[in-house]
Amino acid sequence: MNVITVYGSEVIRSLFFGKQKYDIEHFKKQLEEMLYDDLWLGQVIAISERTILNQNFKKNKNLNNYVTSILRNNKIMLEIKKFQLNKNIKTLEEVTDRTIEMIKQYDKSLLEIKPIPAEVIIKSFGQDYNIRDYVADIVQFLSCEEIANVLHKLQQ
Repeated sequence: MNVITVYGSEVIRSLFFGKQKYDIEHFKKQLEEMLYDDLWLGQVIAISERTILNQNFKKNKNLNNYVTSILRNNKIMLEIKKFQLNKNIKTLEEVTDRTIEMIKQYDKSLLEIKPIPAEVIIKSFGQDYNIRDYVADIVQFLSCEEIANVLHKLQQ
Protein backbone atom coordinates (compact mmCIF):
# COMPACT_ATOMS: atom_id res chain seq x y z
CA MET A 1 0.00 0.00 0.00
CA ASN A 2 1.26 3.44 -0.90
CA VAL A 3 -0.12 6.41 1.09
CA ILE A 4 0.57 10.00 0.10
CA THR A 5 -0.73 13.38 1.20
CA VAL A 6 -1.33 15.98 -1.47
CA TYR A 7 -3.52 19.02 -2.01
CA GLY A 8 -5.15 20.72 -4.99
CA SER A 9 -3.65 20.08 -8.41
CA GLU A 10 -1.08 17.72 -6.88
CA VAL A 11 -3.88 15.17 -6.44
CA ILE A 12 -4.17 14.83 -10.20
CA ARG A 13 -0.44 14.50 -10.71
CA SER A 14 -0.12 11.91 -7.96
CA LEU A 15 -2.95 9.75 -9.31
CA PHE A 16 -2.34 9.92 -13.04
CA PHE A 17 1.29 9.44 -13.97
CA GLY A 18 3.03 7.18 -16.45
CA LYS A 19 1.40 5.85 -19.61
CA GLN A 20 -2.32 6.45 -19.45
CA LYS A 21 -5.13 6.58 -22.00
CA TYR A 22 -5.63 10.25 -21.07
CA ASP A 23 -3.02 12.71 -19.94
CA ILE A 24 -3.07 14.77 -16.77
CA GLU A 25 -4.53 17.78 -18.57
CA HIS A 26 -7.60 15.76 -19.57
CA PHE A 27 -8.40 14.83 -15.95
CA LYS A 28 -7.45 18.26 -14.69
CA LYS A 29 -9.94 19.85 -17.08
CA GLN A 30 -12.69 17.44 -16.00
CA LEU A 31 -12.07 18.10 -12.32
CA GLU A 32 -11.87 21.85 -12.76
CA GLU A 33 -15.32 21.85 -14.35
CA MET A 34 -16.74 20.33 -11.17
CA LEU A 35 -17.12 22.50 -8.16
CA TYR A 36 -15.63 21.05 -4.99
CA ASP A 37 -18.77 21.99 -3.10
CA ASP A 38 -20.91 20.05 -5.59
CA LEU A 39 -18.80 16.92 -5.22
CA TRP A 40 -18.72 17.22 -1.45
CA LEU A 41 -22.44 17.97 -1.18
CA GLY A 42 -23.24 15.00 -3.43
CA GLN A 43 -21.31 12.72 -1.10
CA VAL A 44 -22.97 14.17 2.00
CA ILE A 45 -26.44 13.71 0.47
CA ALA A 46 -25.62 10.14 -0.62
CA ILE A 47 -24.39 9.22 2.87
CA SER A 48 -27.40 10.88 4.48
CA GLU A 49 -29.92 9.27 2.16
CA ARG A 50 -28.44 5.82 2.74
CA THR A 51 -28.59 6.33 6.51
CA ILE A 52 -32.16 7.66 6.37
CA LEU A 53 -33.18 4.66 4.25
CA ASN A 54 -31.70 2.32 6.84
CA GLN A 55 -33.23 4.14 9.84
CA ASN A 56 -36.64 4.51 8.22
CA PHE A 57 -36.74 0.80 7.50
CA LYS A 58 -35.67 -0.14 11.04
CA LYS A 59 -38.09 2.25 12.76
CA ASN A 60 -41.07 2.29 10.39
CA LYS A 61 -40.58 -0.61 7.97
CA ASN A 62 -40.61 1.98 5.16
CA LEU A 63 -38.04 1.52 2.44
CA ASN A 64 -37.61 5.14 1.36
CA ASN A 65 -35.71 8.36 1.99
CA TYR A 66 -36.09 12.02 1.02
CA VAL A 67 -34.99 11.61 -2.59
CA THR A 68 -37.25 8.63 -3.30
CA SER A 69 -40.14 10.28 -1.49
CA ILE A 70 -39.71 13.43 -3.57
CA LEU A 71 -39.32 11.52 -6.84
CA ARG A 72 -42.52 9.56 -6.16
CA ASN A 73 -44.56 12.70 -5.53
CA ASN A 74 -45.68 14.44 -8.73
CA LYS A 75 -46.73 17.58 -6.85
CA ILE A 76 -43.25 17.98 -5.38
CA MET A 77 -41.64 17.33 -8.76
CA LEU A 78 -43.76 20.12 -10.24
CA GLU A 79 -42.44 22.41 -7.50
CA ILE A 80 -38.89 21.45 -8.40
CA LYS A 81 -39.62 22.29 -12.04
CA LYS A 82 -40.69 25.76 -10.88
CA PHE A 83 -37.28 26.20 -9.31
CA GLN A 84 -35.60 24.92 -12.49
CA LEU A 85 -37.32 27.64 -14.47
CA ASN A 86 -36.64 30.42 -11.97
CA LYS A 87 -33.45 29.71 -10.02
CA ASN A 88 -33.22 32.32 -7.31
CA ILE A 89 -33.18 32.25 -3.53
CA LYS A 90 -36.81 33.33 -3.13
CA THR A 91 -38.09 30.54 -5.39
CA LEU A 92 -35.80 28.04 -3.66
CA GLU A 93 -37.16 29.01 -0.25
CA GLU A 94 -40.77 28.77 -1.45
CA VAL A 95 -40.24 25.40 -3.15
CA THR A 96 -38.37 24.07 -0.11
CA ASP A 97 -41.15 25.12 2.27
CA ARG A 98 -43.85 23.58 0.06
CA THR A 99 -41.79 20.39 -0.30
CA ILE A 100 -41.46 20.05 3.47
CA GLU A 101 -45.20 20.65 3.91
CA MET A 102 -45.98 17.91 1.39
CA ILE A 103 -43.53 15.54 3.07
CA LYS A 104 -45.34 16.24 6.36
CA GLN A 105 -48.59 15.16 4.67
CA TYR A 106 -47.37 12.17 2.67
CA ASP A 107 -44.24 10.89 4.41
CA LYS A 108 -44.26 12.20 7.96
CA SER A 109 -41.99 9.44 9.29
CA LEU A 110 -39.04 10.90 7.37
CA LEU A 111 -39.12 14.06 9.46
CA GLU A 112 -38.89 11.96 12.64
CA ILE A 113 -35.43 10.63 11.71
CA LYS A 114 -32.98 12.92 13.48
CA PRO A 115 -30.27 13.96 13.25
CA ILE A 116 -29.51 13.23 9.65
CA PRO A 117 -25.80 12.79 8.82
CA ALA A 118 -25.71 15.99 6.75
CA GLU A 119 -26.69 17.98 9.85
CA VAL A 120 -23.98 16.37 11.92
CA ILE A 121 -21.29 16.75 9.25
CA ILE A 122 -21.99 20.37 8.39
CA LYS A 123 -22.56 21.44 12.00
CA SER A 124 -19.16 19.94 12.85
CA PHE A 125 -17.68 22.73 10.71
CA GLY A 126 -19.45 25.32 12.85
CA GLN A 127 -22.18 26.10 10.34
CA ASP A 128 -25.89 26.09 11.11
CA TYR A 129 -27.69 23.41 9.08
CA ASN A 130 -31.12 21.89 9.51
CA ILE A 131 -33.71 19.84 7.67
CA ARG A 132 -34.82 22.89 5.67
CA ASP A 133 -31.25 23.36 4.39
CA TYR A 134 -31.06 19.66 3.58
CA VAL A 135 -34.30 19.65 1.58
CA ALA A 136 -33.16 22.81 -0.23
CA ASP A 137 -29.94 21.03 -1.18
CA ILE A 138 -31.93 18.10 -2.57
CA VAL A 139 -34.20 20.47 -4.51
CA GLN A 140 -31.13 22.11 -6.04
CA PHE A 141 -29.58 18.72 -6.83
CA LEU A 142 -32.74 17.43 -8.52
CA SER A 143 -33.08 20.64 -10.52
CA CYS A 144 -29.60 20.40 -12.06
CA GLU A 145 -29.82 20.19 -15.84
CA GLU A 146 -28.11 16.80 -16.08
CA ILE A 147 -30.31 15.27 -13.38
CA ALA A 148 -33.46 16.83 -14.83
CA ASN A 149 -32.62 15.37 -18.25
CA VAL A 150 -32.20 11.88 -16.79
CA LEU A 151 -35.44 12.19 -14.82
CA HIS A 152 -37.26 13.39 -17.93
CA LYS A 153 -36.03 10.37 -19.93
CA LEU A 154 -37.17 8.02 -17.16
CA GLN A 155 -40.66 9.50 -17.22
CA GLN A 156 -41.10 8.85 -20.94
